[in-house]
Amino acid sequence: MPIEVANADAANGAEATPGGAQYRMDKWAMLKTFVFRLIFTYFIFTLFRRNPAPATPGKPGVSAQSSNILMKDESLDMFVYLTETPQMTNYSDQSLLFWHLEGLRYGNWEDGEARDGSYTKTAILKASENLKNNGSMYIHVYFVLPGFSPDPESEEKYSKQYTFSASKEITRMRKRRLSRTMNLLTGHTEAHSDLIASKDTPVDVKYLPPISHWHPNLTVNLIDDHTPWVRESVPAPINEYIKWYEPTNQYYPAVYINDFWNLNEEYMPVNKTTPELTFRLTVAPMSLFKWQLYLSQSMRKSWFPDLLGQTEDDKFNEDEDQDTMKVCQLPSYSS
Repeated sequence: MPIEVANADAANGAEATPGGAQYRMDKWAMLKTFVFRLIFTYFIFTLFRRNPAPATPGKPGVSAQSSNILMKDESLDMFVYLTETPQMTNYSDQSLLFWHLEGLRYGNWEDGEARDGSYTKTAILKASENLKNNGSMYIHVYFVLPGFSPDPESEEKYSKQYTFSASKEITRMRKRRLSRTMNLLTGHTEAHSDLIASKDTPVDVKYLPPISHWHPNLTVNLIDDHTPWVRESVPAPINEYIKWYEPTNQYYPAVYINDFWNLNEEYMPVNKTTPELTFRLTVAPMSLFKWQLYLSQSMRKSWFPDLLGQTEDDKFNEDEDQDTMKVCQLPSYSS
C-alpha cells in the first residue's frame, strides 16, 4: 500500500470435591512445568556447546570453514520498505520506502545518536482501508554497499553478491477476550466497551473473532559475528537465519527482526478508529551470544504449546505469563 508518513513521534453449576479438582490441576501444572524446564535446559546446553566442526583438508564430504562476507566496520546502506504483501517487488515506488540509512558501519558499537551503534526513526503511518479491515503489514529490510540499490532492475547499481535482506509480518491476528465481570462497588467494568459481553451473548462465547493488531515498536538487529561456520554444522535454529554466497563459501550477517520485547498487552487493534499508526524502528548491532538467548526464548514459545497442548484460555494465560517474565528479565537482557 502507499504509505504516507507524517511528522512523528459464571459459574456453570458443576460441583467438585473441595480441594480434589484443584489438587489435580496443580499436579498437572507442575508436571507441565517440569517437562518444559527439562527440554528447555537440554536445548540450551545443546545450543551453546555445539561448535563448528573443524575442516579436514582433502577428506571427501567435509566442507571447509567459511567466513563472513563483510569485514568489521565495513560501511553499508540500509533500505526499509513497508508493504501489505509478503513480497517486495516494486522498488521504484518511493511511497513504500520507510527509511534509507546511509553510512551504517557493520559491527560498530559506538556510532549512532546514543553512541551504542543504534539508529532510530519514528513516524506516523496512514492506515489504509485494507489494513483497517484485517489487512497485514510486512517489513522488508535490505543491506547493500554504499551507493548501491536493492532493486535487481537497477543494473550497475545492484550487486547480488553484496545484497542481503530479511522480511517479516509485523501485524498480528489476535483474538480478544470478552469481559463478563464488573466492579461490585461501582457496578461498572474497566474493560473497553467493545469487549463487554451483552446479555444476548451466548455463555459459551468467550472471545471475539481475531482481528489485526499493531505494535508501535520494532528492532532490526544486525548480528555481529565472524564465526568460521562449517555450513553443514551450523546448529539450529541459527541455520535458519544464515544465508550463503555459494561462489566464495561466505555467509551474510544474520538479520534478526526482533519483536521480543513487544508485550502482548501493548498490541492495539487496527480498525476504523485508528486512521494513523505510530511506528518506531531501531537498527542496532547484537552479539552472537545475546542473539542465542533470544532464539532460545523464541524456541520455548513455539515448543511448549506443541508438546503439551493448550486451550485458548491456556494461551491467553501463557501470553500474560510471558509478559511478566519479560518484564522480570529486562534488566539482565539490556545490560
